[in-house]
Amino acid sequence: MKFNWKRLLQAVAVAALTTTFAPSAWAQTAYLYYAGGAVNPVTSIDPADVHTAPTGDQGVFSVWVADINLADGSVSNWRRAGALLPEVGAAPADDLYSWLFVENTVHIANGYLYVGAGDWNGDGTRDTADVLAYARIKSDGTLEPFQLSAVFPGTPDDQSIGAGALVNAGGGNVYYYILGGTSSGTDRVIYTKLNPTNGTPGPWSVTTSISGADWFNRAAVVGTTIIEANGNLRTTRDARYATVTPATGALSAWSAPTTYEAGAGHWDYAMTNARSGGNDFVYILGGAPSPITTVLKTQVTAGVPGAWTPTTALPVDLRRVTAASVDNYVYVCGGTTGTSSITAAVSTVQIGTVAANGDITWSASPANMPQARGFGGAAIVKAADIAAGVGGWEMY
Repeated sequence: MKFNWKRLLQAVAVAALTTTFAPSAWAQTAYLYYAGGAVNPVTSIDPADVHTAPTGDQGVFSVWVADINLADGSVSNWRRAGALLPEVGAAPADDLYSWLFVENTVHIANGYLYVGAGDWNGDGTRDTADVLAYARIKSDGTLEPFQLSAVFPGTPDDQSIGAGALVNAGGGNVYYYILGGTSSGTDRVIYTKLNPTNGTPGPWSVTTSISGADWFNRAAVVGTTIIEANGNLRTTRDARYATVTPATGALSAWSAPTTYEAGAGHWDYAMTNARSGGNDFVYILGGAPSPITTVLKTQVTAGVPGAWTPTTALPVDLRRVTAASVDNYVYVCGGTTGTSSITAAVSTVQIGTVAANGDITWSASPANMPQARGFGGAAIVKAADIAAGVGGWEMY
């Protein structure tokens, strides 16, 4: 009878994990990531943040990770996740990247962290990162080295500063979407299927365009529904939704727009989803142009968003801001205050507890990020989901 070494290694890995974390603690732990962006001031750039020297726009390549206690939502133990985002592009090899404007394009699936597209701000030596960077997450929350997807197809070749969405459609069908983007705006939507075993993005495909060219637009996902909201070029505050075909990843036609708030253009805000009391909600938080602390919610039922209504405002005015959620908690990390400039970046972390009706109660985390950062993106994964999502336990 052949000895099953794989099962032995899996059992050893499980034993090692439960030695580090008691089973109850392991089940109650999640990891909060803040990836890329730029720091304030430039003097706070540590050699651990960059490859060779700081970029001209104070852009950094490091990823921070913290622990979340799912029992009470608290954040602790911020540390660098180890791997740096890539600086040198693959096509052509002399492209130099920055990873700014990724506020809505950092996501996690099957035990991998995905970041992209990325761009630069005020550093003409840099190029748009028209790729997806991805790294496997280890059991302690740190990262293996990043790899790069194939470059985006065709034109526009600088499709960044737009919305990002990751949809797990079930049956191993996980798709990553880039919606809109570029300084002149595009309505193009591209997507790739992610390999459920090794995380590798497949070929890029084009699907149903968003309704109107835009950048600084945002998206959030509930089930197989993508909700996309206006950015800086579309001059109203509208949102719409489309559904994903599980077998192919193609998008349906977009719904008619729904106004989420009166007013002219709105951008630089955060957008995320949360679940409480068996109910699913999507949120729009903060933003520009004027100081905005407003938080808006919509309940999503059977894949269809309802009316948008306000809930408790953010404690501070934030833009260039990102948000991530797990269970009934929403986390707003870093960002900039009062202005979109990186010189106004903050290190604060706001924790929102979501009630069954979608209302949020905010508290300030005593554990801020170790640096004031803006332009970066956040994502969360439960510790128990990391190894389970990548074909069984692995040795790290």
